[in-house]
Parts: sequence; structure tokens; C-alpha cells
Amino acid sequence: MSHLVQLLSHRLRRIAAFSSILLLVGCGGGGGDFLESFPGTSINAPGISMGIVTGFGSIQLNGEVIDTDSASFTVNGSSATEADIEPGQLVRAVVDFRDSSATSVAYVDTVKGPVQSINLTNETLNVLGQVVVIDERTSFNGISFDALVVNDIVDVSGLRNSGNSIVASYVALSSVTDDYRVVGEVSGNGADSFMVSGLLVDSSLATVTDLNGGSVSNGDVVEVVGAAADYDTSTSTLVASVLKDGFVLGGAEDDQIEFEGIITTFISTTDFIVADQQVDSTSTTTIVFEDGSNATNNDLGLNVTVEVEGSIDEDDDLQATRLVVKSSNDVQLAATVEDIDTRGETVDLLGITVELNSLTR
Repeated sequence: MSHLVQLLSHRLRRIAAFSSILLLVGCGGGGGDFLESFPGTSINAPGISMGIVTGFGSIQLNGEVIDTDSASFTVNGSSATEADIEPGQLVRAVVDFRDSSATSVAYVDTVKGPVQSINLTNETLNVLGQVVVIDERTSFNGISFDALVVNDIVDVSGLRNSGNSIVASYVALSSVTDDYRVVGEVSGNGADSFMVSGLLVDSSLATVTDLNGGSVSNGDVVEVVGAAADYDTSTSTLVASVLKDGFVLGGAEDDQIEFEGIITTFISTTDFIVADQQVDSTSTTTIVFEDGSNATNNDLGLNVTVEVEGSIDEDDDLQATRLVVKSSNDVQLAATVEDIDTRGETVDLLGITVELNSLTR
């Protein structure tokens, strides 16, 4: 095998509880010691780590084990625990990079709502007016893509691409179905309405909380919440009850940052946007693949998924010291689990012993 198929035993125990069929997706190693990106500097605390959860015990994020023993957790703005966080979810952690300890971990659904259509050929869903792309990295919780049906209420987490579609890293049937939610960029802003991709938002009755500037403008990333009863399927219109700033990276000048996202605007190899964050790189920026092998500027481009490490400058741009290009050369294996060794973190399937760690979805 060119890449080792791996998974954390914490994740495996969750899967084994409801299925004897296991789909493993593995890729090369990545991340590494974040402090190596800032040799000889004094790392500010806190910093921000934002990315897809790949494992637990505390949590594994951007190739790092983040200690969450003293961290608070929120899910969709409500108090939660680490047990409420699932592999594949996009989270934002406030971290002291000197000891990789988090003070807070937050998760917000990228979209939550009814499945309006399913395209099995293209492997896409339409959820609350949002195109959701399913790929080899998507983690399903309690449901499979083939088992989804129209009108299922789902929670989706993922990264937006240049076409404003959500590349799903996590899909689950929703346990709470009385409200819907979407995080995305505002367009077509009017007096009492605006668009988030294919969703028309009626904002006339919305309570505005934690919204920078107190009003919505085109290009803003916002979080929209509305009652399920106030969603009109025929016109894909949601009457918003709450508007707030969207679930984004954030950060202030000199903050140390590591985050995962898709390049949505590509001007040059030194000037591009990842997940609404302006990123600048230089000739001194290290560029590698997930397995640690060297990459080059030629491996960067539109819709490439990258992990970015660096610091925020006075213009709120992220000055990148290290870029990790995410590989699409994953290994997939689907079979009946024959044996599980949680201590050794391995499974046996098809007569093969497969080692497990954080990189498997």
C-alpha cells in the first residue's frame, strides 16, 4: 500500500456500535509540530486552530493532538462536551500552541435542513438551497449516502469551494429537527432579504446578535437560524429568527494560526484566499504534502485543499510560514470487520491487519 489505512480506536468504537461493515479511508501523514513553523520566535497565546476533526483523546486537528482537558465546548452556540464532537466536523479551537492546550472548542453546522434532492451520479445533495458535494473524505454518522432520501433532515459540516458548494466532511441525520441553519456568504442583499447560495433569507423578523457592524452586507459570512416551520420548500425561503457573524477563522494581529480550507480565489502562488481568509506566501514559505514530502508552488491552485500555518498581520492577512497540500490519493477499503483490537488500534478485514490512527475517515 502506498498509504497506511488508519483510524483512532475512539472512532472505531463508535462505528462498531452500529455497523459490522467498515469503510476506511487513509492518507499520508501531515501536520507536525506547529512550533516548527516559527523557529526562534515567541509564540503568542492564544492562537487558533480550525479544521476537520480526525481523531480523539483529546481531539486531533490539523495533524496535532490538542489537549482539551480544560476546554469548554459549544455546539451550535449551546454548551456541550467533547462527546458531542464527531470525526469529520469542522471545529474552531482557541489554543495555546506552547503546550497545544485548548481553552475552547466550537462547532457549528455548515448547513442543517431537509434534503431537497439527491444526485447519485454526481454524488451531490441539495440541502436548504445549498449544493453539498460528497467525496471520499466525507464521514457519515448513522446513515450512508445511498440510504439518504428526500426530506431527511441532516446536519452537514464542510468546506466551501470556489463555486460556493459545501464539500462535506461530515453528514448525519439530525437529532433536532425544529430549526434549520446555514453558514455562508451573503449576496443580493436587500432591505429585508438576501441570498446564501440558493437559499432566500427573509431577514425582516430576525434578531441580530454578535453581527459585526450590526447589519448585513454583500460578501459577509453570516450564520442564519430559522424555525423549520418557517421554511418554504417551494421557494427555498427561510424566515430568519437569528442572524449572527458566520463561523469563520477570525483572529487578531499577531495571532498564530493553523487552519484547513479550500483555495476559493487564486490570484497567484503568493496571493490567494482560503475559506474567506487572505493568505500571502513568500519564497521562505515551506510547502509540503500530507506525508511530509516536498510540494511546490505548482501544486497550489483553485479548489486545492490546504492547511495553512502562519500569523495575522496588521492588515488581517495571514502571512503563511507553512502550507500543507492535502492529497486526494486516498486508499479506500470496505469490508466486514473480522476482529477489533482497541489496545493495539488495529482491525482485521479481508485477512489484512490494518493499523489505525487519526488520518482515517
